[in-house]
Amino acid sequence: MIGGMAHDAGQLVQRAIGDRYRLEPAPPDFPTAPLPWRLFPATELSSGRTVAVKAIPDENLPPEIRLRFEREVGAVESAPGWLGQPHLASPRILPVLSRSGRDGIVYYVTPWLPEGSLRARMQREPTMPVADALTILDDTAAAVGFLHERGFVHARLKPENILFEDGRAVLADGFSRVVGLVVQLPPSLEILDYDSPELMRGERVGSARGDVYSLAVIAFEMLAGRRPFLGTPMEAAYKKVTGTAPPVSSPRPEVSPALSDALAKALSPNPEDRFADANELRRAIAGP
Repeated sequence: MIGGMAHDAGQLVQRAIGDRYRLEPAPPDFPTAPLPWRLFPATELSSGRTVAVKAIPDENLPPEIRLRFEREVGAVESAPGWLGQPHLASPRILPVLSRSGRDGIVYYVTPWLPEGSLRARMQREPTMPVADALTILDDTAAAVGFLHERGFVHARLKPENILFEDGRAVLADGFSRVVGLVVQLPPSLEILDYDSPELMRGERVGSARGDVYSLAVIAFEMLAGRRPFLGTPMEAAYKKVTGTAPPVSSPRPEVSPALSDALAKALSPNPEDRFADANELRRAIAGP
């Protein structure tokens, strides 16, 4: 059965990707993609480089997952870039190299970054040195700001979508889309911990200010070892929508006033009180 992608997943994916790539016979330890996607290391035969194949069975594929695939990956027809568009190519953004759907499998291919994700690093190092957290935040904000300048938003920022190459953060995946596009998503696809309050209120509109909020949650978590609002998922969601985030300087007194103030502004429950985009947040954190 294709829908389970269980014991014969590798064979199914290899048949779908054809002779351009060869799946690794024994995949190395690597954080798996969020369900229902599966992540496979492979070799691009023309170049010998290692790539990542992200695949999902096409059988009974829900419309919202199909929509995610189309919006996330776009049409790869020329030079690789974010959404498969060359003008969205950036060193801080993981490009899509190819994509297709055949033999019951939908897949896309990106470079393989063996250093793993920010989530994996946070599990190893729950509270990061301030300098390291600032570097990761600056790299990620630069990537998100690059999208904002061109009229796109990520709208699904989370530590799993921040990877590393040579120690520098690289932005991957997400629900990238044109600013203002409304996308209905089922509860199973929610990432409430990093969603902006307006998304949780049901407005469902991706915005640059929403990305700013998500970036600030990630930064707070890197510095404090926890997200701004504690409690059960329901309690944390209620606090996020109705309350004010604590200053990150409370758990981390060594954080500069400029950084603490910038994150407090970025975590405002009211979008209009935040920075307009990731580049504004980046400048505020850098200070005068």
